[in-house]
Amino acid sequence: MSNRSYYIAAVFVMILISFNVFYRLADYPPQDWDESRHGISAYEMIMNNNYITHSYLNQKDMWNLKPPLGFWPITLSYRVFGCNMLGLRFPSALFAVLTVLLTMLIARKTAGNFASIMAGVILAATQGFIFLHSARTGDFDTFFTMLNTLCVFFMLLTEKNRNYIYLCALCIAAAFLAKSFAAVQTFFVLVVFLAVTGEWKNYKPGQAVVFILCLVLPVAAWAAARYQQDGLVFFRTMFSYDLVARSTRPLEGHTGNILFYFRILDRIGLWPLFLPSLYFIWKEKQAGRCTTAVLVWIGVCFFIMSCVRTKGIIYAHVLYPAIAIMLGHGISAMWGVESIRKKFRYVLAAAFVIFGLFAEIVDYQRLVKEASAPQPALLTALPRPQNRNKTILFSGRNFSQAEYFTLEVLLGYKVEKMQDMFNDEAEFFKKSPAGSLLAVKKTGAAYKFRSKVVLKNPEYIVYKN
Repeated sequence: MSNRSYYIAAVFVMILISFNVFYRLADYPPQDWDESRHGISAYEMIMNNNYITHSYLNQKDMWNLKPPLGFWPITLSYRVFGCNMLGLRFPSALFAVLTVLLTMLIARKTAGNFASIMAGVILAATQGFIFLHSARTGDFDTFFTMLNTLCVFFMLLTEKNRNYIYLCALCIAAAFLAKSFAAVQTFFVLVVFLAVTGEWKNYKPGQAVVFILCLVLPVAAWAAARYQQDGLVFFRTMFSYDLVARSTRPLEGHTGNILFYFRILDRIGLWPLFLPSLYFIWKEKQAGRCTTAVLVWIGVCFFIMSCVRTKGIIYAHVLYPAIAIMLGHGISAMWGVESIRKKFRYVLAAAFVIFGLFAEIVDYQRLVKEASAPQPALLTALPRPQNRNKTILFSGRNFSQAEYFTLEVLLGYKVEKMQDMFNDEAEFFKKSPAGSLLAVKKTGAAYKFRSKVVLKNPEYIVYKN
């Protein structure tokens, strides 16, 4: 493939991934669990002007035990696009586009122009990379995958300039600050690659010291800032639960055996070519440095994830670019075999075109289905406050996280749980004489509100200051 043809095809791939991640991105309702929780925490960072300690429903969050970096792109997006679904999801969609670009650059260094285009198309059409907990949701997985892919890209550039190793260290530090101990994978991909290739011998002790400083200082700066706010409480919980407990036993029902992550293959287009790709890459007998890097990337991440007892298919998100690169390389190697190209070139070309069209049709159908989903009932049932965080909504039941996101972020209420304020609903009305409200918490702390009732419902009561 000529360079001119390559650049034209690369533009097409960028248009493809941009369409798949941005098409009606804000039209489907907030997803329960992580997306809504992240959206609430990022919103409260802005409201509380605290970008170090994240909260959930205005209480320090000791369930989502991640450092704050993953929330920061969402807070910035909220400021640009507003506190809405686009603001929540835009960062993930943007990181997905950047990840496809990085994937194509790595594939081009690995196996040339044709492999780069194939890897880009495969990743851009992969449902596991686009939908649930990925590019089209306000989660951290695409951000983490982009940082991991960027680290591998810089790792390959160290051949020409060893100073790129410092950028690898910064990527690993950022990965930790976004996804906590999941960054162990990124770190060991680099370490194993340096060991396998023997390139670790090229670095002097002074360079190793600078690498360690680039790795440690960003994390230490956050840790010092966090320690000022609640001491060692967060770190102890983070270590004991997010590392030890998650590694040694299945948490939250996320079980699976040692072969669990092989399931990722059926989420990737052209996955039946996985083993043939390995075969044709091996037959080239010239697996270079870049190929070694991709194989180490897949092997190390797969091994670490398989050893951890808590398993979830979303944890394998980081493997999508690596497998797309390997498939692109394998298809390119297959196409390079003259006997195959002469006998089957039309069959292979037709198969690639059919795959691309079929994958995109399936993706488009899912995009339309998601965008047509009904919006949360609360969005239309409640009046929109004139000023954010000024109108108090006392909830009489535990809403879902998506409902809390709707109340707090999309509508702008300040949410208080009624059961935290009163023993029962009767006490609520007893404590709320006409024109004002005296709410007494069980701890005895008193709060006075000059308020009037806007709306009553068995599930919530809205007071306006």
